[in-house]
Amino acid sequence: MKKLLISLVVFMAMLSGCSGSTSPTADSLEIFGWEIGGEEDEQAMFPQMLSEQLGVDVTTNVPKDDYVKQLAAALASGEIYDLIYIQQENYYDLVNQGALMDLTDLIASSDVLSNPDILDPEVYLDPIEIDGGVYALPTKYEGGLVAAVRNDWLKEFNMEAPTTLEEWEAYFAKCKSEKDAFGVTLRGIDYIQPWMSAFNITEGLVEVEDGVYTVPYASDDAAAAWEWWNKMYMAGYLEPNFETNGSSDFRDQFMSGKTGSVGYWWHWIGQFDDKVQDDSSNTQDTFDTIAAPAALAPDGSRTLSIGDLSLMAIPANADSPELAIKFFEWLYSDEGSMATVFGYEGHDYNITADGSIELTAVGEEHNLNHGAANPVNETWEMPEGFESPNEADELVARQYVDETGVPVIKNADYGKINEIVAKYASQIIKGKISGEEGTKAMQEEIAALSNDDVTYKF
Repeated sequence: MKKLLISLVVFMAMLSGCSGSTSPTADSLEIFGWEIGGEEDEQAMFPQMLSEQLGVDVTTNVPKDDYVKQLAAALASGEIYDLIYIQQENYYDLVNQGALMDLTDLIASSDVLSNPDILDPEVYLDPIEIDGGVYALPTKYEGGLVAAVRNDWLKEFNMEAPTTLEEWEAYFAKCKSEKDAFGVTLRGIDYIQPWMSAFNITEGLVEVEDGVYTVPYASDDAAAAWEWWNKMYMAGYLEPNFETNGSSDFRDQFMSGKTGSVGYWWHWIGQFDDKVQDDSSNTQDTFDTIAAPAALAPDGSRTLSIGDLSLMAIPANADSPELAIKFFEWLYSDEGSMATVFGYEGHDYNITADGSIELTAVGEEHNLNHGAANPVNETWEMPEGFESPNEADELVARQYVDETGVPVIKNADYGKINEIVAKYASQIIKGKISGEEGTKAMQEEIAALSNDDVTYKF
């Protein structure tokens, strides 16, 4: 989703409630932008199911195109919603503009939302806390980034999963000499934290004091990291189109055997194998992926990135915040978790006479994902018989994220900051400038973004 840019004028209109605005009653719940399942024949199922579950009238508005523009238009027109869907990158602007309700007290007063076994505050709340307040809640477990590596190749090379940069270089070299493949492929600099871990630097921002931030990827220490990537590029280990690769490009390069590793989301460890197995054009004899741990830093630490959260927020002018909280309590319940994975009973699945679950043809197509294949509620268990055949490898990947993952802290400037870092990092990787020259240029441009509210310091 593109960054949400809605003017302050829009929000002033929204918060003041324009004349002629549409307001729901206190016993109804109005949701914008999120539902379980997006198929046309399911559009009426979600509010109907939720109305039955919550005991109130639920209505939804889920635009299929130009979501950001349509959300802005809806709010500007004075329409009032109790819940709106946003992504973490949008969150900071909306909080700064006073558009979202502080949920801190509502969370604390809920037995469900204040239960750390259901909603882990370190995973879901700490990354989006602003001045002691939390203004949204997650729709699902996002997890984080891992390095996916060809386990079948490792066995052929008589190697273990790489744990240090030296071991990665040895693996890359084998990929080139034995498989005529690149060692690693990237999509720009989006998924490189599993290797940047070796330099003890993290993705995103770090607050060094109140209102003062630094950017580890643009730090003096990052110069050596970018020069290591240059070494990989010059050796022919890094796939050369990394700057322009899209998501499908670099995934396909990995799944077709053109490269031996890739950085990507933890749950793709199993999906890579499934997709290759289902691909009738696949000619590879074997394809087996596992996750490697974050590369070891000199101090013995490992650091992975936890991904952006998909969030639901309560607008500051919502009529029914208590019902919105009731929605979250349902979402994190066993019933809600079941719905976000399996979908709708009688449509996606049926309960047989012996109490087991049987997917319909529609349910098979939806492949156990109706908006949250990995629910927030970790006390919920997947019903017997539906465990992934790659579950063991997926759990190892998730364990790496949970044990060594660090939330990626962002703010309203982060999109610009990432563009600056990527611009100079690409030049360093391709040998056009040195690591020191590139990081100094990053620091100058990022520092120039400082304003009355935030300072960038190196």
